[in-house]
Amino acid sequence: AVAMKGEAKTVLSITAKGEYFVNGERASRIELKKIFADKKKENSSLQVLLKVDKEAKFDDVAGALDVMHELGIESVGVAAVKGK
Repeated sequence: AVAMKGEAKTVLSITAKGEYFVNGERASRIELKKIFADKKKENSSLQVLLKVDKEAKFDDVAGALDVMHELGIESVGVAAVKGK
């Protein structure tokens, strides 16, 4: 995990079922790119915290990280969480 300081961060949660939630709002993998592109335009030093269910599939996590990399979002922290 990475300690993130300063500005408010955007939280991307990934569930064991492969569902994505951005700050609590459900989003598809396809929508992630537009959502984060818009957020990056608003804040060039965007910080993202990935909250990943310990049962999530690697492919779902890798897909989200690919979006961050594509958009040049460099401040990404990862936290594993136990599902509900």
